[in-house]
Amino acid sequence: YVCATASLPIGASMLAAGLSPGTVFVFLMAGPATNAATFTTIGKLIGRKEAVVYLLGALLFALGAGIILDLTLPDLHVPILQAHEHEMNAWWQQLAAAVLIVTLVASKWARVKAERAR
Repeated sequence: YVCATASLPIGASMLAAGLSPGTVFVFLMAGPATNAATFTTIGKLIGRKEAVVYLLGALLFALGAGIILDLTLPDLHVPILQAHEHEMNAWWQQLAAAVLIVTLVASKWARVKAERAR
């Protein structure tokens, strides 16, 4: 089972590991389209036979598009940006975080105070 949200970080990891962009494209297209939950829902909505046609169509389209992507752009390498582990946050980021925390605590305090007054 791969949902659409989970497939993006997995796809990025696949690129970072050196897999071709076509392979990653196939995974991103076919994974969420063919998971059990989606397939079951589609089967109930349009029928079993149509769901099988949908599944085959999704798989064939994804494979074909992935092959075309790899053939047309054989040297496509996607750089993966990584933050340096020793980067320091700017002072304004720390100030913004402090303001956010104070705002959240004040909001919670005001809600608790209003509930006690009732």
